[in-house]
Amino acid sequence: NAEVVLGTIEEVVVALKWIKSTFLYVRVRRNPSRYLGNENTLVSEDYLDKKLQEMCLKDLEFLNEADLIKLNPNSRFISPTPLGRLMARFCISFPTMKKLISLKLHEH
Repeated sequence: NAEVVLGTIEEVVVALKWIKSTFLYVRVRRNPSRYLGNENTLVSEDYLDKKLQEMCLKDLEFLNEADLIKLNPNSRFISPTPLGRLMARFCISFPTMKKLISLKLHEH
């Protein structure tokens, strides 16, 4: 979410490239069984890329469903929402933000 708010990630393709520049990518490559639940520690780079892509897309969908980002299904363009900006500005975790959003909806 923070990367979307900062403008680092504006498209799904960029998100997938960005994730390869993170320490998560290094950790997954070194220990795929821990992060991917695969017993085989010798997996191909293509397999890792496919799994990371699935994880990334799933997380983008979660953020979209929580109204923290807007994910255009046709163009795959990603933009922040006011709630997403708030989350990034105050470093609020995703579970906490979801709880805050649910409280807001139930205050009536």
